[in-house]
Amino acid sequence: MQVKVIFFGVLSDVAGQNSLTIQDPDNMTDLKNKLISKFPGLKDFTYRTAVNQQMVEDYQRFVD
Repeated sequence: MQVKVIFFGVLSDVAGQNSLTIQDPDNMTDLKNKLISKFPGLKDFTYRTAVNQQMVEDYQRFVD
């Protein structure tokens, strides 16, 4: 599964882009780890995540 990540505000500055696609994350924690691996500066920020405009927790799994 591909997950499109959209960055807002200062996170888009840290990432240097507004969006990207991550392949096959297991859950939000895995997605965040992949993002931090790609953009180490993200680890310095606290942020919330949403899937299809619904706030989600880190342990939640992705479903097709």
